[in-house]
Amino acid sequence: MPSRIRTGIAGAAFPAAMLAGAAALAEPQRGGTLRVYHRENPASASMHEEASIATVMPFMAVFNNLVVYNQQAERNDPDDLTAELATEWRWSEDHRRLTFRLREGVTWHDGKPFTSADVKCTWDTIAGRRNAGWRKNPRRDWYANLQAVETSGNFEVSFLLGRPQPSFMAFLASGMSPVYPCHVDGRTMRQKPIGTGPFRVVEFRPNNSIELARNPAYWRPGRPYLDAITYRIIRNRSTRILAFAAGEFDLKSLGYGPDNPLRTKVSTRDIATYRDPAVIMIDQLKAIHIEAELRTFDTSLWYGHMARPGWTLAMNLNGAAIDDPDVVLFENYACDSGRNYPRYCNRELERRFTEQSMTLDRAARLSLVREIDIQLQRDVARPILYQSGGATCRYPHVHGIRLARNSIYNHWRLEDAWMAPR
Repeated sequence: MPSRIRTGIAGAAFPAAMLAGAAALAEPQRGGTLRVYHRENPASASMHEEASIATVMPFMAVFNNLVVYNQQAERNDPDDLTAELATEWRWSEDHRRLTFRLREGVTWHDGKPFTSADVKCTWDTIAGRRNAGWRKNPRRDWYANLQAVETSGNFEVSFLLGRPQPSFMAFLASGMSPVYPCHVDGRTMRQKPIGTGPFRVVEFRPNNSIELARNPAYWRPGRPYLDAITYRIIRNRSTRILAFAAGEFDLKSLGYGPDNPLRTKVSTRDIATYRDPAVIMIDQLKAIHIEAELRTFDTSLWYGHMARPGWTLAMNLNGAAIDDPDVVLFENYACDSGRNYPRYCNRELERRFTEQSMTLDRAARLSLVREIDIQLQRDVARPILYQSGGATCRYPHVHGIRLARNSIYNHWRLEDAWMAPR
């Protein structure tokens, strides 16, 4: 039962919007360690194997994409992208081939050179055409339309699509679409990943902390400003808030009734933003004579539990990694998607998913999506209980961080972050 959420980082008792003007006027300063609290333990450090902000937030800064959403914009917009490992790109006339020119002189954190082979290896692994030792592959459904990846020399790569897909650049720009190195196996990427990003991993201590340090060989001159970023994992919400304040962190009719309630369990992830609505739902189920017991799972086990049959009711939050219908529809409702946890399947409606995905006119595409959404609600495919918002707090001495209003997953590069003297 999904909900759209946003979250933020530790930093100040002021909304981010209140600090934006001051940050724009100040001169960035070098040095310092950004201290951030993190609400849960990441299942691993491998961005491509995980599906949670628990991994994206601390490890996005370790990598680069071909292109990424403008890290200083208020909204993720596919028309406002920043070139990273790509320097330029072009579409073929039939909108089925996307070619990138790649940045030269970039090295991985272990000193090996970045080339087009790394791009091909990454997306061949996502597509299931290469074994890199990954245990999970949640992004495979995103790239179901990708037919092949072709290289031309060391610094040009082309993506060949089965059909036009306007959202493809949005997929590539997500924080969940970094380029991985060909020469590093899945086990290493889960424990101490190698990237080309502004920060490198010093130490990942599960259930304790994550330490990142400045990449001195970063390809973008003058970045990052910070020397280091430290994430402390604190599961208890009250403890997190107190530590921040102290400055330590910058339905069925089956004959059931009052005398014969239906007994069941409600599964959810063991963090407050999941537990609290699950408890409310359990209380409301009593009105229709359903007595439910709350069953919680650690983040490292949660997605595996949801992917297996056997559970009856579950409360899940669904944060949209990319603000585009393709993500929500294909990932959550497509018959064969690994993340279609309730196993809802409507092949006829799924053909309309593809129809909207191919529609180049935005207004026409929006109209199609509205029709699809109405049908999904009628089918009770994955009932949406509510949508929630959230705020980001940080201290006034933290600058250069702007989180998007329409996704929590794509603004954690942190190469522009800096700290003023306190």
